[in-house]
Amino acid sequence: MPQTQKPEVRDRILAAASDEFYDHGFDGATLAGIARRAGTATANIYRYVPDKVALFEAVITDEFVAHLDDLIARRVAALTEPLDAAPAADELLGFWLTHRRQVATLLDHTGPTRRGAYPQHFVTQLVDHLEASAPRPLSAHERALAALVFDNTRRAIVAMLRLDLDDDATRHLIGGFWSYQLPGLDGLRAWIAEAGEPSPHGR
Repeated sequence: MPQTQKPEVRDRILAAASDEFYDHGFDGATLAGIARRAGTATANIYRYVPDKVALFEAVITDEFVAHLDDLIARRVAALTEPLDAAPAADELLGFWLTHRRQVATLLDHTGPTRRGAYPQHFVTQLVDHLEASAPRPLSAHERALAALVFDNTRRAIVAMLRLDLDDDATRHLIGGFWSYQLPGLDGLRAWIAEAGEPSPHGR
């Protein structure tokens, strides 16, 4: 006989799972902890998902990841294209603030789920954008440097989203971070342009 699922219980489980994954990461989160937060029995969770991996992927859905990627792509494109970058920046920041727990969890996630590669994917997205806006393809060591820069960006975003601040204060901090980072990216592009074509030994 099929197990009966109640939408309100499923919603409570997903909300509890989102909090548990945010607080403890994938590895530290437990189904018992999620059940306790949701006010239900651990066994009841298995009516809705087969395991912790499936529960994580129900919290961080494909649609969520695709929408975040689209907002990031629009934001980084606006930095070099001849258009007003403010709307794309505001939309991305608004999404981060509305979904701060999921975004922070995703950007820091290394567990055995389909989202486990997302932190590296985020960094690679930004490196690829830098290369597309540079005057030439990057050498291997230049890509490695850019990856280091953007991994620090990822860590900074997670840290700011995890601060116990209201949305206005978080928005202010992230705006300050962008005011520091964007001139740095301009400097990095200038450095790449001034270096000219790297020698084959630099690749």
